[in-house]
Amino acid sequence: MSDTGKRGNGCIKSGCEFGCLTLFVFVAIAIIIPQVTVIKKRAPVPHAINTVNVIAKECLVKKSNGEENPTFTVPKIDNIYTFLPASGNCDGDENNLLSAVSKDPSRYPTFSYNVETREKTCIHDGPNEELHACSARRNGEWK
Repeated sequence: MSDTGKRGNGCIKSGCEFGCLTLFVFVAIAIIIPQVTVIKKRAPVPHAINTVNVIAKECLVKKSNGEENPTFTVPKIDNIYTFLPASGNCDGDENNLLSAVSKDPSRYPTFSYNVETREKTCIHDGPNEELHACSARRNGEWK
């Protein structure tokens, strides 16, 4: 057998064990770190929309099961949104709304779900008519 300068693992003999392992580690890190960052830092708008949807569905199920005075656990999203009603009442606030209220409406819309009409609306003070999944500045629809 002739020596081709390669070992069975595909590396060249000149100290490649370290080089191949290092390359593998760098590639693994390059793939994993961006994904961990995305998971750790959720985009606040889709998370707020999803949370209001989950709350609405949870409340709907509780009401259909005949639960008296149903409530939900009021979540918190990274100091960007406040969820109302603060009491967690599944009947909503005084306007029958379950809402994710933005603490910075110029960057993130407020999303509301009307428990009576099942209408989903949003508002924002952003620079354009369409901002982060909200179709208009006032009485917009979720996208």
